[in-house]
Amino acid sequence: MNAIVLVIIGLGAMTLGYRFYSKFIAEKIYRLDPHFETPAHAMRDDVDYVPTHRFVLWGHHFTAVAGAAPIVGPAVAMGDEEQAFGCAARGLRGEEVLEPEAIKLRRA
Repeated sequence: MNAIVLVIIGLGAMTLGYRFYSKFIAEKIYRLDPHFETPAHAMRDDVDYVPTHRFVLWGHHFTAVAGAAPIVGPAVAMGDEEQAFGCAARGLRGEEVLEPEAIKLRRA
Protein backbone atom coordinates (compact mmCIF):
# COMPACT_ATOMS: atom_id res chain seq x y z
CA MET A 1 0.00 0.00 0.00
CA ASN A 2 1.29 3.41 -0.91
CA ALA A 3 2.21 5.74 1.98
CA ILE A 4 -0.05 8.52 0.71
CA VAL A 5 -3.05 6.19 1.01
CA LEU A 6 -2.22 5.60 4.67
CA VAL A 7 -1.86 9.35 5.24
CA ILE A 8 -5.24 10.02 3.62
CA ILE A 9 -6.89 7.26 5.67
CA GLY A 10 -5.32 8.64 8.86
CA LEU A 11 -6.38 12.20 8.13
CA GLY A 12 -9.89 11.02 7.29
CA ALA A 13 -10.14 9.10 10.55
CA MET A 14 -8.90 12.11 12.52
CA THR A 15 -11.37 14.39 10.75
CA LEU A 16 -14.27 12.08 11.48
CA GLY A 17 -13.18 11.72 15.10
CA TYR A 18 -12.86 15.47 15.50
CA ARG A 19 -16.24 16.12 13.91
CA PHE A 20 -18.35 13.41 15.56
CA TYR A 21 -16.53 11.92 18.54
CA SER A 22 -15.62 15.31 20.05
CA LYS A 23 -19.26 16.40 19.77
CA PHE A 24 -20.32 13.18 21.52
CA ILE A 25 -17.83 13.75 24.34
CA ALA A 26 -18.84 17.40 24.77
CA GLU A 27 -22.58 16.71 24.83
CA LYS A 28 -22.96 13.29 26.45
CA ILE A 29 -19.97 12.82 28.74
CA TYR A 30 -18.89 16.29 29.90
CA ARG A 31 -22.28 17.94 29.31
CA LEU A 32 -20.66 21.26 28.47
CA ASP A 33 -22.80 24.37 28.90
CA PRO A 34 -22.24 27.04 26.21
CA HIS A 35 -23.54 29.70 28.62
CA PHE A 36 -21.09 28.83 31.43
CA GLU A 37 -19.34 31.89 32.84
CA THR A 38 -15.71 31.41 33.83
CA PRO A 39 -14.34 32.84 37.11
CA ALA A 40 -12.39 35.42 35.08
CA HIS A 41 -15.73 36.87 33.92
CA ALA A 42 -17.82 36.19 37.02
CA MET A 43 -15.32 37.67 39.52
CA ARG A 44 -13.51 40.14 37.28
CA ASP A 45 -11.39 42.60 39.26
CA ASP A 46 -8.64 43.29 36.67
CA VAL A 47 -5.97 42.14 39.12
CA ASP A 48 -6.37 38.44 39.86
CA TYR A 49 -9.27 37.65 37.56
CA VAL A 50 -8.73 39.00 34.06
CA PRO A 51 -10.44 37.57 30.97
CA THR A 52 -8.06 36.92 28.08
CA HIS A 53 -8.24 35.72 24.51
CA ARG A 54 -8.40 31.95 24.04
CA PHE A 55 -5.30 31.86 21.83
CA VAL A 56 -3.30 33.52 24.59
CA LEU A 57 -4.54 30.86 27.02
CA TRP A 58 -3.61 28.14 24.53
CA GLY A 59 -0.13 29.62 24.22
CA HIS A 60 0.30 29.62 28.00
CA HIS A 61 -0.90 26.02 28.18
CA PHE A 62 1.42 24.95 25.35
CA THR A 63 4.49 26.59 26.87
CA ALA A 64 3.68 25.11 30.27
CA VAL A 65 3.59 21.64 28.76
CA ALA A 66 6.48 22.05 26.31
CA GLY A 67 8.57 24.09 28.71
CA ALA A 68 8.82 21.22 31.17
CA ALA A 69 10.67 18.96 28.73
CA PRO A 70 14.14 20.54 29.15
CA ILE A 71 13.74 20.29 32.93
CA VAL A 72 12.07 16.89 33.26
CA GLY A 73 14.45 15.08 30.87
CA PRO A 74 17.66 15.76 32.82
CA ALA A 75 15.81 15.27 36.11
CA VAL A 76 14.76 11.79 35.03
CA ALA A 77 18.28 11.06 33.84
CA MET A 78 19.66 12.15 37.20
CA GLY A 79 17.44 9.65 38.99
CA ASP A 80 20.35 7.23 39.21
CA GLU A 81 23.56 9.21 39.58
CA GLU A 82 25.71 6.12 39.41
CA GLN A 83 24.29 5.29 36.03
CA ALA A 84 24.31 8.89 34.79
CA PHE A 85 27.79 9.90 35.94
CA GLY A 86 29.33 6.70 37.23
CA CYS A 87 31.23 5.78 34.08
CA ALA A 88 32.68 9.27 33.66
CA ALA A 89 33.65 9.53 37.32
CA ARG A 90 35.31 6.11 37.31
CA GLY A 91 37.14 6.91 34.10
CA LEU A 92 38.51 10.16 35.55
CA ARG A 93 39.67 8.32 38.68
CA GLY A 94 41.45 5.75 36.52
CA GLU A 95 39.20 2.88 37.59
CA GLU A 96 37.96 0.19 35.26
CA VAL A 97 34.76 1.26 33.50
CA LEU A 98 32.31 -1.62 33.38
CA GLU A 99 29.46 -1.81 30.96
CA PRO A 100 25.99 -1.74 32.58
CA GLU A 101 24.20 -5.09 32.61
CA ALA A 102 21.25 -3.78 30.56
CA ILE A 103 23.50 -2.80 27.66
CA LYS A 104 25.18 -6.22 27.70
CA LEU A 105 21.81 -7.95 27.56
CA ARG A 106 20.64 -5.75 24.68
CA ARG A 107 23.70 -6.55 22.60
CA ALA A 108 23.42 -10.30 23.15
